[in-house]
Amino acid sequence: MNLATKRKRTQQAGLKRGISLLLVICMIMSFTPLGALAQTATEADIIIPASSVIVMDETELIDEINAGTAVITLGTDVYVSGSNLVIPTGVDITLEGNFILSRADNTTSGNFITIETGASLTIDGVRIESPAGVTGLRGILVDDGAALTLLDGNISGFDVSDAGGGVSVMGGTFEMYGGTISGNAASSGGGIYIESGSFEMYGGTISGNTAGGGGGLWVTDSGLLDTVVFTMWGGEISGNTASDHGGGVYYVGRCNQQ
Repeated sequence: MNLATKRKRTQQAGLKRGISLLLVICMIMSFTPLGALAQTATEADIIIPASSVIVMDETELIDEINAGTAVITLGTDVYVSGSNLVIPTGVDITLEGNFILSRADNTTSGNFITIETGASLTIDGVRIESPAGVTGLRGILVDDGAALTLLDGNISGFDVSDAGGGVSVMGGTFEMYGGTISGNAASSGGGIYIESGSFEMYGGTISGNTAGGGGGLWVTDSGLLDTVVFTMWGGEISGNTASDHGGGVYYVGRCNQQ
């Protein structure tokens, strides 16, 4: 047998093996429902998103908060003209969207957002701002047993005569992973005031805040049995000012720094 004949027979054998393999695959496919194949692919790849509702005005926002909607997305800038916002007990909400959330007037005082005991608020991208020139309005109050998480966004421009211009933590917890707390003012803790609670900072920036003490952050223990914990894993506290003490961070009493 010459070389040419050997090559020809080898090619024919390879072709037969290829055809046999193709027939086996076709037989397997013929006994597998197409729906099952599609289901296998989608189950491995699809991520089911959390329930989210887009709101376009104050009324829709308040309705979704009171309904306990898990994820509320601002579809535009939202200005509140009625009562300040309250995250009620038992409600866990994520507020997202790259838009402004603010007051529609410049006469309201108190807490723009109050997170009640047993409630939580996560902010992701929303710019929470005070109207220009307003005094006596605090950004967010975190009540005892409540929780605030800042992933991204801003809390800015709030000005109060007492404690905590941007955020006041009164026995609750505050975790900051990103975003900015800036341009706020208070007598104590221009950016953040913490009393009988905890603040963990993983990222983000606290800057440009002013106060008599603790321009960026004031940490205080309100009583003998209370412990305040401030843990800074990352992020930046810079460019804050105080007229008396602690331009960046000021500690009072028995605090647990980690």
